[in-house]
Amino acid sequence: MRLSRLATFLSSTILLAVVTTRASAQVSGTVVDSVTKKPIAGAIVKLEAQKYQTTTDAKGAFTLTGFTGAGLYVVAAKKGYYNQAKNISTPIKGVSYALDPVPFGKNKNYQFVDSKACAVCHTSQEKQWNGSPMAMAGKNTWVYDIYDGTGTPGGKGGFVYTRDSVHRKSHPASECASCHQPEPWIKSPGKALDPIGKLSKGSLHGISCEVCHKIANIDIKKPNFPGIWPGIVDFNLPSATAKHQVQYGAYADASYTLAGKMRPSYQPQMTAEICASCHQDKNDPDGNGNFEEANGIISEPTYLEWVKSPYGNPK
Repeated sequence: MRLSRLATFLSSTILLAVVTTRASAQVSGTVVDSVTKKPIAGAIVKLEAQKYQTTTDAKGAFTLTGFTGAGLYVVAAKKGYYNQAKNISTPIKGVSYALDPVPFGKNKNYQFVDSKACAVCHTSQEKQWNGSPMAMAGKNTWVYDIYDGTGTPGGKGGFVYTRDSVHRKSHPASECASCHQPEPWIKSPGKALDPIGKLSKGSLHGISCEVCHKIANIDIKKPNFPGIWPGIVDFNLPSATAKHQVQYGAYADASYTLAGKMRPSYQPQMTAEICASCHQDKNDPDGNGNFEEANGIISEPTYLEWVKSPYGNPK
């Protein structure tokens, strides 16, 4: 821990030594698609771990100002592409970024990485997650009480979906697994919760690191569909032969790449929209599979309440 803090202090000190504010200094250039060679509009260009950032215009051009220094990392990022960093010294013109599109995979045999592997580098984050409701989601006894009454000795004393729901015959599996046991659900949408005494490895993972960091897109125009509904939440599951294992994240300036295991890609929806997947839903009274119909009742309004609040619009 002391070595980690010392390393953080030294790296911060070094960065402050080479980065100084000067409005006249600038970095300019272009961002293009590495395959089509066409300019990428709206790409973020950011000084790594600092506040200085800008976006590209319709021609993919950018100018980043406000700082000066040597040996700086400036990162270009856009949703759907891998992030790319360049080591530069200011002032400099004609910096060219060619962003690689992220291939989209649907490999049903993809093996989600155990969160213990993430802990090698993300020790504190994994420690916070381990033992949390997210980590325990797959074996939550209260969920089982509501689903089939098997969670606790008195589990059948209240509402039990498989016994009491009007949808139990037409839809016996419900959608509980889509939020509480996402790894198996992703590979087999519509499956029921595992029997509580026979939880699979994926179910025991709960809502693991990779479940969130493999989300390529969320159709936020349909927030009321329960859980990680197919076609609403898209997961990128690379093949075993994929050159890179994409890891989506909310930081446009992430640049660390581990060959064959992880390569960062900017996914701005990982700030709040990702929460809507499991924390916003509506019922489907007629059972036709459309959870956005006017005759439905929102049972969990968390995300939409947030959007309308000052927290969802800090400006």
